[in-house]
Amino acid sequence: MSNCNTCKYWKPSYLRKGKMCCDFLDTITAEKPPSNVELEAWAHDDSGLMVELITGPEFGCVKHESK
Repeated sequence: MSNCNTCKYWKPSYLRKGKMCCDFLDTITAEKPPSNVELEAWAHDDSGLMVELITGPEFGCVKHESK
């Protein structure tokens, strides 16, 4: 099954201790975003904004890649 717990992108969160997140977001560039995944975040300053997609082990995704 294509769930987070079997996906190579599912890794420990940098921002929330004890949580897991999807690292697929780090593979997306603004120049060539995938057609079926969309996430927008921006900051109007130099605050060093970071974004993570926190998921559970049974979350299903069309971008799943086996470990």
